[in-house]
Amino acid sequence: MTKQINSGDPAYIQKNGLLKSIEDHISPINKNNFYNSSYFLSFTDERQIADFYCSYGQIDNLQKCDNHFETNYIFTFRLDRCQLIKRDDLNGIYSFTYSCDTNLIEPDSPHPFDLSAHEKVCEYCRESDSKKHSFVLINAFIFLYRNRKFCRDENSLSNAKRDHEWLIFPTDYILRLQGYSSRIPRSSIWEVEHYYLASKGKRDMYKIFEMGGIIL
Repeated sequence: MTKQINSGDPAYIQKNGLLKSIEDHISPINKNNFYNSSYFLSFTDERQIADFYCSYGQIDNLQKCDNHFETNYIFTFRLDRCQLIKRDDLNGIYSFTYSCDTNLIEPDSPHPFDLSAHEKVCEYCRESDSKKHSFVLINAFIFLYRNRKFCRDENSLSNAKRDHEWLIFPTDYILRLQGYSSRIPRSSIWEVEHYYLASKGKRDMYKIFEMGGIIL
């Protein structure tokens, strides 16, 4: 899920355009308000950087564990056949289509309520004729390097280069939302690893926390 679920506007990109939306994420005027409801996920193509952010900079403190005991996550996407969107003002931007797999859906905890309440249903597939999911990928460094006008902050370009940063946002249109979904559904293209910080210990398996790094 992107942070758009925190009262973000599903139609923001439709209203403001892709380029303006990318600019708002990379160099937001009000970081606190924007990042709490951003429709973009930031991720990296370097595993060590994902480990760094997943562990709050304490990589040696990061411990792998079984599902339902974790406090931190690393999501790994394995993508091929991405299609470059060819426009002079869209350098470094790609589209990707894929199929979901509802058989991979799992409850958030082994609590009887979660086990009985979770459904293996895809809202988008239920509504869409195409049955193909999609998202857009942005190589943040290439995009900023070729479009310097979007660097509101002098550190934007150097930070994107340092972090090998990419952006991703789902482009599944949901009629109920009148805009794009915040969900990247379960699929064979991505997997998740479960971690906790040794200094804080494992979580109660019936409680849910959200924190993670993402690697392409």
